[in-house]
Amino acid sequence: MIPTFAGEVLTRHALVMLDELERTRVELNALVDGRIGHVSIGAIDGPVVQSLADMLRIAQDDYPEIELEIRSGPSDSLFQMLIDGQIDIMLGRRPVIPSAHPVSYEEIASEQLVVAAAPDHPLAVSGPHTLETLSEFPWILQRRGSRSRQRLEELFLERELPLPTRIVSSDSWMMTLAYITRSQALTLLSAPAAALQSDFGQIAILPIDFSFNVAPWGIMTVRERAPTPAALTVMTLLRQCIPQISLSQQV
Repeated sequence: MIPTFAGEVLTRHALVMLDELERTRVELNALVDGRIGHVSIGAIDGPVVQSLADMLRIAQDDYPEIELEIRSGPSDSLFQMLIDGQIDIMLGRRPVIPSAHPVSYEEIASEQLVVAAAPDHPLAVSGPHTLETLSEFPWILQRRGSRSRQRLEELFLERELPLPTRIVSSDSWMMTLAYITRSQALTLLSAPAAALQSDFGQIAILPIDFSFNVAPWGIMTVRERAPTPAALTVMTLLRQCIPQISLSQQV
């Protein structure tokens, strides 16, 4: 059969339509398989830094069509963002007050804290140091009520020592880093984050004769809001990159 001019036009457009239908089929299958989509993750800065960075590297290599958004902040703020639907997955601590919204919680581990200072700090070349020795130096800590600062204050009280008198309050890591590098001030950092900064020579982790942890952290999602296939893919990658997870709990 020899097509007419009208037949040639129809054939050309039909081929385009068939091609678009095939593209649509491939994209829909990718959506269903969790290979395409947008996933927003809220994460506390400290203990999740290394695991989250490993997950991002794998996701960018194996799932380049998943658009990832990382938002950071304290656990209380992130939890409200999770409830409001601003983020899909939260990596942080459970709220102190139980929520009216049922949340799935998969506990990861407690957060170990270390004492950090400038690389040339006088305490960096000796040790281990006692809490009493550390109290003689200035500190820059997170605001009052933060879990790390509260745990430090508890340690001083447990050992019947007076609290340090020279304390600057700041939630900004950049401000903390700038201050400790220009003074003999000490600060508290999550061990994984401190190890990363120490490898770059920005800080020194001081040897101490005690250890302390703060409340555990984990993965949280809202139970009444089913995760998208892309979010399920990201959660699978997270579980591969973080330490052993305990049984799920509800809060």
